Amino acid sequence: MADAAVEYLAARLRLEGYKLEEAGAALLRRLWLLLAASAVALLGLVFFSLGVAVWISSRLHSQPAGLLAVGAIYVLIGILVATIAGRSRRDGRG
Repeated sequence: MADAAVEYLAARLRLEGYKLEEAGAALLRRLWLLLAASAVALLGLVFFSLGVAVWISSRLHSQPAGLLAVGAIYVLIGILVATIAGRSRRDGRG
């Protein structure tokens, strides 16, 4: 009787280990998918930004002006995000 109980517990432990391994593998697959999607999105953002910069440059008839304008927009967005993050952290929400 005790051998059957030990054998049952060992089988149950192997099953739980297998479930945990499957969950870890699924999490890793989702992480890789998210990483790949983020890389594609970032590449898309880079090309979109270059397109907007070229378009602004053609409108202003100055190549550096378009790049400067797009860069300034990103700097302003960064300052805004940093300010919001700083306020939420100071208020205890972050």
